[in-house]
Amino acid sequence: MVDGEPVWVGVDVALRHDSTAVVWVQQRPDGKWHCESKIWNPTDDGSLDVSDVMACVRDLANRFDVREVSYDPRFFDLPAQMLLDEGLPMVEIPQSLQRMTPAVGATFEALKRGDLLHSADAAFTAHVLNAIPKMNETGFTLSKGKSRGKIDAAVALCIAFHRANVVDDSRQVVAEVWSAFG
Repeated sequence: MVDGEPVWVGVDVALRHDSTAVVWVQQRPDGKWHCESKIWNPTDDGSLDVSDVMACVRDLANRFDVREVSYDPRFFDLPAQMLLDEGLPMVEIPQSLQRMTPAVGATFEALKRGDLLHSADAAFTAHVLNAIPKMNETGFTLSKGKSRGKIDAAVALCIAFHRANVVDDSRQVVAEVWSAFG
C-alpha cells in the first residue's frame, strides 16, 4: 500500500465472544485493489476494548488519505461519533439485507476476476474462506453457517470495497452544478 494515497475502510465490531476487524482497500495503478486487515479476537473474558479499533482507524487516517470509514452502527455508534467529531469521514452502513447483498455480490465478483489482492495474511484469508453464501431473493449475503470460524474481516472487506466502488449520485450532481458555473 502506498502511504498518502486514498483508502476506503470497513469496520465490523463485536463486543463479546466474536472477533472485530478493520479492513482497508486501495486501488493500485493496474486497477486491481489491495486490501489489508487488522483483526482482534476477544480476550479470555470474552470482551474487546473498542478503543483499540478507534486507534487503528486514527492510525490509518494519519498514514493514508482516508476517503471513508464505513461501519455498522450496532456496536460502534458512539466510537464512530467520536471519530466523526475528530474529523474522520465516518459513514454508517447498517448490515441490512438491502445493503449487504450488493456489497457482498460486488466483492465476490471482484474476487472471481482476481481484482482483490492481499499480503498473504493467514487470519484474513481464514475469515474470507469461512464466509458462506446465504441466499436471498436478490442475491446473497455472508453467514458463518454452522462453523465457529470468524468472518468479520470478510464483512469489513465487503463494506470497504463496495463503498470504494459506489458512485455517489449526489456528489456527481454537485460536480455537474459547479462545472456549469465554469
